[in-house]
Amino acid sequence: MPSLREAFAFSPATKAVAIDDPPRAAEMATLFAQRLGARAYVTRSYPEFVEILDPHVDKGEALRFVAARLGIDMADVVPQEHARAQLKAAAAAELAGDRTEAMAQLAEAFAELFSAGMGRGLGSGAYGFGRTVTSQPFLGVSAMFNTIASAVHQNRRRGVAALGEKLGRHIDQLTEAVEAMQRGMRVIATGIEYARYNRFEALTPTVYGSGEHRHIQAVGGYAPSREEFEYCQQFVITVALRMTELEAHSAAPSWRPARDRRGPDRRHRGADLTGPRTAVS
Repeated sequence: MPSLREAFAFSPATKAVAIDDPPRAAEMATLFAQRLGARAYVTRSYPEFVEILDPHVDKGEALRFVAARLGIDMADVVPQEHARAQLKAAAAAELAGDRTEAMAQLAEAFAELFSAGMGRGLGSGAYGFGRTVTSQPFLGVSAMFNTIASAVHQNRRRGVAALGEKLGRHIDQLTEAVEAMQRGMRVIATGIEYARYNRFEALTPTVYGSGEHRHIQAVGGYAPSREEFEYCQQFVITVALRMTELEAHSAAPSWRPARDRRGPDRRHRGADLTGPRTAVS
């Protein structure tokens, strides 16, 4: 085709698709993304396909449009019962004027969606990136070296103790970095736009515990706007639908015995995305 511009000049097409061998398709995807920037959303649905779409149009937007036309609450399209209930609780809290509680409900809904998805097998194999890494504030390395130091001559004790503290700091920093990278890789691998996830994390408070021990922790001056609440609400709905789609793609091969068809690999059961930020029990 000599010119895409001419081919699409009088067409109501909503996207363009280029097909080539996987290595060449990867090169084209990178080139299109660099050239088009924010003017288009470039993705690869299959190794051979490169799709170029309007960045403001996706399945979620289409679903919201249809739901609005039919008068359907978007929370009702969420298949996960617990997430659906929390979305409704968030809407009720917002209506009552308690936006902090509304945002906390959304934070908990997201944590539950991802924890449940990871626990059903999505957290292992291609989507888990190993066992969940979590920070251990009481690592004990410094205490161990202090114990060792107490057994050596007094004039060497301070040096050994300082070495323990330095090693402890390095391990804490390494754990923090690996935890953040694993969390990011899980988001990206499951098809959730990382920029949207990052904004959601910035907008929502941290929730600890449950029931009478539940505690919401927010930064000083925390006062999200109505638009920010709606942004987070739509994000949770999008994640819920994405996790449902991902489960279908993660079905075990048909030739496996029925007792083994619970996911691609159960070795890392229980791995979740959120770590200590949303310690919801």
